[in-house]
Amino acid sequence: CYEVTLIILRCLIAVYLANISDSEHTVTKDLVKLLFQEHESMERPLLDLKRRAIIALATSSERASTIILDELRLRLGAAQDITSAEILGKLIELDFPLVDEYIELAVTTLQGVSRR
Repeated sequence: CYEVTLIILRCLIAVYLANISDSEHTVTKDLVKLLFQEHESMERPLLDLKRRAIIALATSSERASTIILDELRLRLGAAQDITSAEILGKLIELDFPLVDEYIELAVTTLQGVSRR
């Protein structure tokens, strides 16, 4: 089951990156939430691939980027989610249309943490 999940996720990433304009409507809040879910029983390669998928979607599709930004806001606003912070850190290093909004979220999050 684990190997099949990896293969399916790799295929999903390839499809989105190869033809995002035709498949971007399939990026939903539920898909993004699923990609963000991490369980202790998940193996490192799957966790890394899910994070790469989030980053690939955020940087290749404005619609996906908006959904991912909203999910990051929720996760970082509700708790100090390490996974979300790591993903946000990787995203703000890249060049894509909504990067300034991601940088603003990072600054806001850091300001909130420093006030606690």
